[in-house]
Amino acid sequence: MQNNLLTHLNRLLASHSVHYQQLRNFHWNVKGPMFFQLHDKFEELYTAAADQVDALAERIVALGGRPASTLAEHLGLSDLVEVGGVPSAEDMVGHLANQGKQLAHDLRAAVEVAERSGDRNSANLLDGMADAHDSNLWMLRAFLQEAPTPQPA
Repeated sequence: MQNNLLTHLNRLLASHSVHYQQLRNFHWNVKGPMFFQLHDKFEELYTAAADQVDALAERIVALGGRPASTLAEHLGLSDLVEVGGVPSAEDMVGHLANQGKQLAHDLRAAVEVAERSGDRNSANLLDGMADAHDSNLWMLRAFLQEAPTPQPA
């Protein structure tokens, strides 16, 4: 079961790395009337994403695994799709909301694997990360004026 958890953790690491780089891209390239707010928010989010990447990699090492560490590995393992170019500010936020929803879903799936493995430390780490994505998702959807989707209890 430990191998299965390491596989999930490496996929999460890859997806969080892709998400981090997407945030950096949007931070660097956002334009328009919401520039100041979004530029700052994207920086806040990529700073948090960098901490999540580090926490996932360190957890993998603590469990005796090897974290995926190249961009090619991350792109190959991640389920997230990068957006190239410079979308509108609203499209950037929409894309990040979609990524956050996917990340929270994937984190919760990995929590179940960690719990079945009896690894409470990994489950706690992943639960906290999922909660952070849920909070960010709520804010991004509020920006887009979208109704939130109910989260499983």
